[in-house]
This record gives sequence, C-alpha cells and structure tokens, in this order.
Amino acid sequence: MKITIGFIAEQSGVSKSTVSRYLNGGYVSEELKSIIAYNIKKYHYVPNQFAQSLKAKESMMVGVVIPRVNSYAAQETLMGIETMLESHHYKMMMSSSSLSLEKELEAIQLFDQQKVDGIILLATQITKEHTNLFNRLSVPIIIIGQEAQGQSYFVYNDHSAGYIMAEHAYKQGYMTWDYIGVGESDRAVGILRKQGMYLMAKADSDIKVHEHKGDFSFATSERIAEEILSDNLPHCIICATDTIALAVMKVAKRLNKDIPSDVQIIGSGNYDITTLSYPELSSVAFPYRETGFDAAKALLELMHDSNKKFQVVVDVSLVPRGSL
Repeated sequence: MKITIGFIAEQSGVSKSTVSRYLNGGYVSEELKSIIAYNIKKYHYVPNQFAQSLKAKESMMVGVVIPRVNSYAAQETLMGIETMLESHHYKMMMSSSSLSLEKELEAIQLFDQQKVDGIILLATQITKEHTNLFNRLSVPIIIIGQEAQGQSYFVYNDHSAGYIMAEHAYKQGYMTWDYIGVGESDRAVGILRKQGMYLMAKADSDIKVHEHKGDFSFATSERIAEEILSDNLPHCIICATDTIALAVMKVAKRLNKDIPSDVQIIGSGNYDITTLSYPELSSVAFPYRETGFDAAKALLELMHDSNKKFQVVVDVSLVPRGSL
C-alpha cells in the first residue's frame, strides 16, 4: 500500500492542505501537529518532492486596519501582532483609516477581496454597517478595542480603567473631580470609562464631579484645561486618555500651577511619554502589545477552526506616579 499525503490526512482527521502546511512549516495548532507527526511516524510516510512543494491555498497574509498611524496604542498593538504573525511565517498588510469610518469599511472589504487569510481591526466604534460587513466576509476577523456581537474580539476593561482612576483620586483624599472625556461614538473610551468613574463616585455622597466633553485631540484638551484652570482653586482632573492628561499638564505649567499641589492629574493608557513629563504622569496601563500578540494568535486559530470564538476582556492596572 502506497502511503500518500491524502492517507496521512485521513488518518489524522484533517485536510491534505493542513498536512501540507505542517510539512512546509506553516501554522498548525500544537494538537494537530502531534497527531500528524504521530501518523507520519506510524505509517513511515516519506514526502515526495511534489508533496513537499505542495502549498496550502493560503496567501500567508493578514490584513490589519488601524484608526490612525500616530497612535501609541496602535503602534504597540501592531508590534505584538507582527511578532506573532512572523513566528508563523505570515506577513502583515496594514491600512490606516485616518479615523474615517468609510475608509475603515473600504479597507476591510478590500482585504477580503485580496484574499488575505484573516483580518484584524483596531476599532473605535462598531456600527450597523460594520456588523453587516462582518457577516459577509469570506475570511475570519478579530476586533480589538470594541465589542462586536457574534464576532471574536479582544476588549480592554475600560469600565475598570475609569473606576481605577477615580478610586485613586478618592484614596488620595480628593472629593471634587473634573472629568475630561470624549464623545460617546467610541463606546469603550467615551462611555465605559466614564461609567466606571461615576460608579466610584457613587461610593461617597460627598464626591462632586464636573464633567467636560472633549475629544482625542491635544488642542481641544488644552482649551478645556484652560477653562478649568482659569481660577485659583485646586483641581483634581481625571482624564479619559493620556493625551488629554498631557495637555492638561502643559496648560498647568504654562499657568504656573504646581503639580500636584495646585493640580492633580491622572490619565489612562500609560504611554511611554508619560514618564518624560515632570512630574511623571499617573496612569492606567493597558497591555497593548500583549493584546496584539494574543489577538493574532487567536486569528491564526480561527483560520483553521471557524467554529471557535474568542471574546476576551483584558485587565488593566494602575501605575501611580507623581501627578496624583
């Protein structure tokens, strides 16, 4: 009896392309690797030249869509994604939407048409158009940063991030807070972080919150900070992002306000640049790089088992420094 790649595939309960991928060093789960290796040894299978050159029908490419290039979170996440993909011989194709939902949807659709093996979306919001498109895709997709019903996703515990910032302010003895948030189209940052902050505020009836709605831009955050700091009162300012917090620090220094005596500030994101300010910025750390790595690993599994589902909530943690 001639032992063929088809026979090994049949004995292993996998497709011929999976065996071929194993023989050519492509991604195969550890469990399937063990099964295929066992059967190759058991049946003394020796791949012929044709079998060795047979490639699975894959592009070995993964499309990644990010909201903007000049984002610390996106850059860190991309490094994690790339590390995992390269370890399994996949290449990453990247597209930036420049915060345009239309461009984002176009990029996802284009990657699907180009027959990449999977897509990772760093999302700022999920609309009905997104959901409709996800359901039409011919390849698996992983969303990072926002929940998407029926899809696989990795989201940060943004509710906890808001709570942690407020709890830290409370433990330091501050009972009146200015909260600078962002629009609610971004559910994670605009809604969940704010809800977490307000949940902590309910713990003590003496806590007072003054809410200010901004956006992700440094310029808007500076303008709001100038309004808040226009008086001679002390202020404890909780910021939805580190970008907002750094803008507040800049304005405080320009107005000769001492940090943390006159102004106490905390942000969220724990960007590398937060350690370059003086004093260093207290922040909530998000494991962006690790999440990118884990999301890419999950996508590789989805490529070969479409029945799997990954809906992961990633923990965040406080990094207290000199600003609060």
